[in-house]
Amino acid sequence: MPPIDELIKEAGIIALMIIAFSVASIVPVLLIVKDYYEMRSICTIMRLPFSKTYYYVDKLLPPTILLGVFWLMQWATVSATARLYIAEVPAEKLPADVWTTLWNNPPVRLLYPFAELSHMPAALSLLILIPATVILFVLAERSKKRGIFSGAIACTGIVAIIMHLFDLPASTWVVPSITAVVLVVGIWHINRIQIT
Repeated sequence: MPPIDELIKEAGIIALMIIAFSVASIVPVLLIVKDYYEMRSICTIMRLPFSKTYYYVDKLLPPTILLGVFWLMQWATVSATARLYIAEVPAEKLPADVWTTLWNNPPVRLLYPFAELSHMPAALSLLILIPATVILFVLAERSKKRGIFSGAIACTGIVAIIMHLFDLPASTWVVPSITAVVLVVGIWHINRIQIT
């Protein structure tokens, strides 16, 4: 029987993380592009009699919920795999710190930092940061030169995501902070900057 950390890697958690993050990045783009081609212009959408902030939240929620569901499903899968491993391996061959080994495994620790709860805000913020950064990039691109500031903030979102994926110590406070900044700038942009 392979060690628990090898078993988790073989279960494909890294591949599933890449797929989930990719889908969460594509969904907001598809939602905005669909509106764009149905209305012929995002300007038309912006003139509709509802809050522009509501439009932003409406595009942010589906991918965030999708990532949240993935987070819960993957957590259930990892926990079930660990319980199965513990049940199958004789007690004398089990390492004393099997649960610590499981949750400290690098790919698992990125999403489920249960061993260091101070990292949990960063892990949960990541679920919002990925689609929020993509939306801000789309808004900045559709605003041309007026979107340069928003594009720069979206780039800091990418840097924060990379910091988290490389498990850098500063990511524990950088990721939640940048998530808040990206959300605020996204709402500001959609309300104040002309989008073509």
